Amino acid sequence: MFLEAGIPNIIENLFPNLANFIAHILSTIIILILLTKLVYKPFRETIKERRKKISELLDDAVSKQAKANKNNKESFKILDSAKEESKMIMNSAKLSADNLKLEIMDNARAEAANIQKHAQKTIQLEKNEMYEQMRQEVIDLAFVAAEKLLNENISKDKNEKMIKDFINSLD
Repeated sequence: MFLEAGIPNIIENLFPNLANFIAHILSTIIILILLTKLVYKPFRETIKERRKKISELLDDAVSKQAKANKNNKESFKILDSAKEESKMIMNSAKLSADNLKLEIMDNARAEAANIQKHAQKTIQLEKNEMYEQMRQEVIDLAFVAAEKLLNENISKDKNEKMIKDFINSLD
């Protein structure tokens, strides 16, 4: 009983009259239309613009990242080529220094050989001069001795004495 009396009451309270119900539905539709036009569409446009901006920023970031990667690769290539070039320069400098060293050593050897030859020639010349002087002195001394022997009467004892004196004078 209590149930039967309550159900029509609830339905009557929910839908008191049809005009009221239609007015609520119409006002809800009008509010939805107004909210859609005044709030949802501008909000959607703002979201669309933000997405577009974000997309542009992401595209820009991607392109800048790609450009940075490309520049990074190029800089590594340039660095590698600079390293190779510096190695070639160092090798060339070492080779040039070695060649110069060999040339200087060859020149020094040649000059040392020339100095040695000149010294040997000088020594040989001086040796020949000394030999010639000694020979000349021996000849002169032989002439002096022969002259003394011829000037004096030669006896065996006197001859031996003169030879001894001559030998002593040589020392």
